[in-house]
Amino acid sequence: AYWRLDETTGTIARDSSPSGLDGVYVGATLGVPGVPAPSLAAELVGSSTRYITFTTDPRLQPAVASFTFEAWVNFRSYVAGGYVGFVTKGRECLNFDGSPVPQPGYCTAEPCGDWVALYKAGSNRFSLGWAWGGGVLGCKVSNMDDPGAIVNTGQWYHVAGSFDVATKTRRLLVNAAQVATDTGSACLEADIPHYGLMGIDNLENDYLDGVLD
Repeated sequence: AYWRLDETTGTIARDSSPSGLDGVYVGATLGVPGVPAPSLAAELVGSSTRYITFTTDPRLQPAVASFTFEAWVNFRSYVAGGYVGFVTKGRECLNFDGSPVPQPGYCTAEPCGDWVALYKAGSNRFSLGWAWGGGVLGCKVSNMDDPGAIVNTGQWYHVAGSFDVATKTRRLLVNAAQVATDTGSACLEADIPHYGLMGIDNLENDYLDGVLD
């Protein structure tokens, strides 16, 4: 799927690929300047009511095949030490990350809690976020952070994270340069179908204050 996020009106984020997997804008400001010019983009304001959601179609299940997430992102502001998810795909459990808010219809037994994401991590650097369901798996791994410079506000970044199912290789790229990779330790328990979001993590926290393209 390829969402250009270049709409100027409406609530549909059109998929420009042949797949036809449109997303939905929720409270986003559309038609703001993107990158490269004269591209347009979608602006979000760091709120639980401002995000973009994309389909739970089986073709977008990361455990089914190798995958790459990528986005252009420009932070207006962020809280130092906090987490901001700007592209996330999750299989949420009943009480994920200690959230006090139940998630009706989500899983209550293993595998639960799997997700992958592009993040501004607690280190204030970009990260390929990685979580797992409960239980002993032998492939539990942490997020993979950029060891380099911290994220600046008011600056465009192109961020990409990928996973090769065959080799279990994770890669994180920032502005077309590979900044972190590992092989052999990561896995996903199962497909992670429950939500796909841009500009937010799990509707509870981690909101983007900035622009996505």
